[in-house]
Amino acid sequence: MALLPMFPELLKQLFRPPATNRFPAKYLPPSVTGFLEKVAAGQATLVPPVQTPPKFRGKIEYQRDGCIGCSLCVKVCPSNAIELLEETKRIRIWVDQCIFCDRCIPPRR
Repeated sequence: MALLPMFPELLKQLFRPPATNRFPAKYLPPSVTGFLEKVAAGQATLVPPVQTPPKFRGKIEYQRDGCIGCSLCVKVCPSNAIELLEETKRIRIWVDQCIFCDRCIPPRR
């Protein structure tokens, strides 16, 4: 019974285009270097990258000079990707855990 709530989403995903970049070639070549040489010679083509989606939040920008070490960003991070380093009053961002939710960014004035 646990599969039924997920079933409509599964059907939608089957017919959507991929959200990630595909490998640059249609099939995995025996040698990536050889493949790039063929691309340079015009014998092969690269798969174009996925377009940047609207409302893309972008990469994390930590402005070290503006940080006062208040740890509010640590408290609001839903994925626990930010750690406050007490001894220096700076933060460490674990990019592999970040979900790019934009909650840690102060409002722009």
